[in-house]
Amino acid sequence: MSLATQPSVPSTDIPIPPDLWKRLTSTVGLVTVRDGERVNIMSAEWSYFVNKQPLWVAVVLGPRSATRELIGPAGEFCLTLCAEDQAALADLAGSFSIRDLDKTSSELVSLAAARLVSVPWVDGGVVALECQLRQEIAFPVHRMFVGEVVAAHLPERPDSVRPLVKHGGCTSWGSVPSGARSPSSRNAAPPAPYGSVPPRRRS
Repeated sequence: MSLATQPSVPSTDIPIPPDLWKRLTSTVGLVTVRDGERVNIMSAEWSYFVNKQPLWVAVVLGPRSATRELIGPAGEFCLTLCAEDQAALADLAGSFSIRDLDKTSSELVSLAAARLVSVPWVDGGVVALECQLRQEIAFPVHRMFVGEVVAAHLPERPDSVRPLVKHGGCTSWGSVPSGARSPSSRNAAPPAPYGSVPPRRRS
């Protein structure tokens, strides 16, 4: 039977795995945004370039994210695409909410002053991007924030910095970098200050 005459299989007969999105590979971003006088940092594994000229990026945030409620009023944000040695920082930024913890107080965080926006960016990544918010797109559950890159910051030796990628857990190309957690322990939060562990909320 030729391909042209093969009967099609209704899509309803093929179940879609609920964790299908977890089986794919993505880069890991660190988003910074202002909350009044405070600066919030969160991990965003759905961070992409979406246009070349002008250069635009997008971050997609879930409904429990505190950052999701901050970017719109701020009208700007910074996005750092993580280097492979920032796995522990990405884990910290994704495990706690600004409601519970000032993540900028961690020794893992190094912030640098921005040139064209008011919020600092996280140093040490593959690239850091200062962004002006241009568009919000609401999906059934998530929301996409699209920003125009108005300034970019590269490391002194860009070719020597390897990206952190997420495929189940945070990994580098072909290995698990120091500080990364295995997928099975991804939900375990690190100890909070003063020996207490706040409730896990989205950042």
